[in-house]
Amino acid sequence: MGIKYNFGAYPTMITPYTDDGKVDYETARKYVRWYYENGCDGIFAVCQSSEIFYLSLEERVKLNKSVYDEVNKLSENGGRRMTVVSSGHVSDTLEEQAHELNMIL
Repeated sequence: MGIKYNFGAYPTMITPYTDDGKVDYETARKYVRWYYENGCDGIFAVCQSSEIFYLSLEERVKLNKSVYDEVNKLSENGGRRMTVVSSGHVSDTLEEQAHELNMIL
């Protein structure tokens, strides 16, 4: 008998924007709720998808916080935990990467 794996669904969340080109944090929280309500086991958010290369560190930190806060709120109210996979960094050097990742923690 082989090992059974259940990896579940982990879609990549796109970053929503307002009409004036700013990150739409409320819509990002709505995306998180939609993924949760539709049974996703986790999401990739603020990862190495192309749009994060155009966001400031402040925007990436705020987006990450919005996503994590919404997942935690849903978990507390819904009883089911959803995993968030994110890095939020776009730097090349190890030192810059460590700085960016520590800003998100």
